[in-house]
Amino acid sequence: MIIYIRVIKIALGFFLAIVAGSNVFAEETNAVDKEKMMNIEGHIKVVGSAYNARSVLIKEEDGNKQQYNFCKDSISKKIGQLSGMMLTVKGHWKEYKGKASKKSKKCFLAQSFQIKEMSSGRKPLVGILNKDASHYSLTDEDGSAHRLDKLTDGLKKLVGKKVIIDVKMLGNGTGGSSYRVVSYALYP
Repeated sequence: MIIYIRVIKIALGFFLAIVAGSNVFAEETNAVDKEKMMNIEGHIKVVGSAYNARSVLIKEEDGNKQQYNFCKDSISKKIGQLSGMMLTVKGHWKEYKGKASKKSKKCFLAQSFQIKEMSSGRKPLVGILNKDASHYSLTDEDGSAHRLDKLTDGLKKLVGKKVIIDVKMLGNGTGGSSYRVVSYALYP
């Protein structure tokens, strides 16, 4: 009878977690020891077939390439949208059992990421795209405004959204620095 009640409590707990929209997996990752957290830095690449695609981080040191496989979750999906860019990813290693084999495998469970470099090698501007009466600008996370010139119609449609922009500096004027947009993406 006691075992039966415990089974019902466990089942009810999982049911309530699903109904509430919480992710049991996410709760598990929040309980990670701070000592296990680490940063990895490298270029993002999407590998595999369309059906089984996954994002990986490629780190190069002294001509050697090391590949970090990400665990499949919502953050790794966002990271996968940043293919070609260099990121610093904070997270920890997680063990799991493979589907085809019973061997234990490891994947890197990302907690957060920061974009360090665009695929062009330039530093990105990341922030909210704004428009005032005379020009467009991007307000970054530090609150600094960066004036943007020659925007495409597609980018103009993203006013008010967080974007990643690859820019070339046009120069310094009386209104501050001015940038020409080379490429852009909606922040995932």
